[in-house]
Amino acid sequence: MFTGLWPFQHGADWRAPLDRRAPVLSEVLAARGYRTGGFVANLVYASSEHGLDRGFQVYRDYRRSPGAILRSASLAERALTATFFRHRTGFYDIVGRKSAPDVNKEFLAWQRQSPDRPWFAFLNYYDAHEPYLPRPPFAGRYSAGLPTRRLGELRFWSVEGGIGDWSRLTPDEASAEQAAYEEVITSLDAEVGRLLQ
Repeated sequence: MFTGLWPFQHGADWRAPLDRRAPVLSEVLAARGYRTGGFVANLVYASSEHGLDRGFQVYRDYRRSPGAILRSASLAERALTATFFRHRTGFYDIVGRKSAPDVNKEFLAWQRQSPDRPWFAFLNYYDAHEPYLPRPPFAGRYSAGLPTRRLGELRFWSVEGGIGDWSRLTPDEASAEQAAYEEVITSLDAEVGRLLQ
């Protein structure tokens, strides 16, 4: 979307970062006096390593936090994502994951710095990716009466998680996962509404 080209024309894909063959929208706008800012929660495919930070004067992807520091050490990450740790603490989220309110807060703080100057911003949320962990007041909105989710069976990688084997879920458990996803989407929709407001 930043280049206006098809993937075969710009060369980027799931494994290859965006290279410098084609100009990107943020570069064009920055050259014309726009402030450009990127605010990213998806570290799997939208971080600066993937070339999406080109042309952005500010690009906030990785944040300095205790969770991010721990996740950068493989032994600590392995311990924090272990089933034993998750059962003992009840923490099933991705350590250091930015939520939509975090992304909005970063963007709004940046946008207020020069409100009279034209700007272009890229906001990328990660809330609608596994593990689906809806926050109040959305948690339970669509899942009332469904079985308890198998959070203990979530598998975790460096930055994303998910159900290890969907085929092992009963139809009711799969419905509970779908309901949790829909609750997260509803929550994300509310956050976008707050942002626009």
